[in-house]
Amino acid sequence: VFFSDLVGFTALSEKLPAEQLVQVINLCLDELSGVLLDHGGYVDKYIGDAIMGVYGSPEPLPDHALAACRSALECQRRLAALNTRLQTEHGVTLSMRIGLNTGEVVVGNVGSVRKKNYTVLGDAVNLAARLEGANKAFGTALLIGPATAAQAGAHLCLRPVARLRVKGKTQAVEVFEPLAERETADEATRHFAEASTAGFQAYCAQRFAEAAAAFEKASTLRP
Repeated sequence: VFFSDLVGFTALSEKLPAEQLVQVINLCLDELSGVLLDHGGYVDKYIGDAIMGVYGSPEPLPDHALAACRSALECQRRLAALNTRLQTEHGVTLSMRIGLNTGEVVVGNVGSVRKKNYTVLGDAVNLAARLEGANKAFGTALLIGPATAAQAGAHLCLRPVARLRVKGKTQAVEVFEPLAERETADEATRHFAEASTAGFQAYCAQRFAEAAAAFEKASTLRP
């Protein structure tokens, strides 16, 4: 399950006239939705400037977790490129936060007797939404849950970020930041992922001097 949200949308809505705001949002949603669809995703709904997407339903999708991660990384690249046009035509630039999570969900038509929407529901969906919001606390743009990392991690450079207990949960889960696909990652990104992973593991084991040294190395690669 994929959740994205444009950063600073409320401030943007106060800055731009309504017609111009709609142009900006439609331009972004068109570009980003295309990425989800190109990777086999299903656009479940738009919630203002936010996108909810699903991979593996309604049609089965092999490697759905990896497809979602590739979509998320591509969405970040597309928005960065789109910002040139947004700055020229509308005088604004945007960034986005994305949360991904993998798990069993209830799939089907949900709603009232008179109006229903095809969607997915369940704990895995809630965690995906919480991870999107958690990016703000960690200064990240993309966070994925442990099941997504387990299924797609072999193909990605991942940085463990935290053992996070989100609102409404009693157990913490380990969450990760995908940095790049392993095949296309440059040497600095690979070394950063390795140093960050070593530092995180040492920190969780309370080997703090070792953790500090690893994180210091990571910070020289990505200040």
